[in-house]
Amino acid sequence: MTSPSASQVTPAGEDTRPSQHGRAGPRGQSRRRAAVAAVLRRHWLAAALLAAGLVLRLLAQLAYRPALFYIDTTRYLYNAGGMDPVGYKGPLRAILFFANFDAVAAVQHLLGLAMAVVIYLLLLRRGVARWLAAAAIAPILLDAYQVQSEQAIMPGAWFEALIVAGLAILLWRPAIGWRRAVAAGIVLGTSATVAQVGEALVVPAVIYLIVAGGGRRQSLGAAAALCAAFAAPILAYCTVSDLLTGNFFLSHTGATAFYGRMGGAADCAAIRLPASVALTGFEKKKPWACSQPSARRCSSCSVVSTPSATASMPRLCASATMARTISASGPSAPRRDTKDRSIFTVSTFSLCRWLKDE
Repeated sequence: MTSPSASQVTPAGEDTRPSQHGRAGPRGQSRRRAAVAAVLRRHWLAAALLAAGLVLRLLAQLAYRPALFYIDTTRYLYNAGGMDPVGYKGPLRAILFFANFDAVAAVQHLLGLAMAVVIYLLLLRRGVARWLAAAAIAPILLDAYQVQSEQAIMPGAWFEALIVAGLAILLWRPAIGWRRAVAAGIVLGTSATVAQVGEALVVPAVIYLIVAGGGRRQSLGAAAALCAAFAAPILAYCTVSDLLTGNFFLSHTGATAFYGRMGGAADCAAIRLPASVALTGFEKKKPWACSQPSARRCSSCSVVSTPSATASMPRLCASATMARTISASGPSAPRRDTKDRSIFTVSTFSLCRWLKDE
């Protein structure tokens, strides 16, 4: 009796059955499909919401091609004026280097879906019921304004994604170490370079670390690490801004917002400006000067009396004076763009001139 040759010996454990590729597929693929089906059955509500959100985003992508453009879009494409920081230029130009605006909108829609998935998983990890976690992600998946924000060439979707990522890092585990505090601080601080309102995120993050950080020394150490990490991307952005424009700031949105709030509350008729307030840059033309005699009050622009030290100066429109006063307290214009004046100041001057002519 002859023994089988070496070529005829079958290694132990090897499947000798014929391959079934093209029909039922290998066992691994069948198991994966069964696992996916089980996950979908278990999380059917979240899966249905994700599917609906995907359909809405596909419809928006097809209906508004290549993307939605707003007035502030030019700030990120052509270095036009604006208020918020320009950190959005980084991912925007990176995508446009390889693709087009359709790809930008598609990536932002994927960010929206990813945010929903991260929020759902985070809530499940922290013990929230599946139906309640699914209800929590419904707004981000089905809200029309959210879909619009993702379709626009604007930083809203990236700002939201950074917030969700930072909070997920911070909340993923109850126990908080300094490494996760640093990672969360960097991500949340980066959000402030996209929209300056992100600066406020450091406050609730620090409060959470102090309350839920364990021992006093550990929680204070984690909070200090988060603050330092939070400041790092902001300082880096401000440094680059100073090198390129001469302004060590995120943006001038603070002065503009301050003027917007003061404009509606100030009593222009009662304002008395000191002589030290100079109207530099616009004094030659004085388009806002009131032509009424000094003894009278202009009924259209409601001028105010000037101090005795400047009695020879023309009467000034109170609204224009207020605008100049507020803008003078804010950051100066970039060194490389002498024409970059505060747009709200110029607009107020024009409005006052129009009112006077009327």
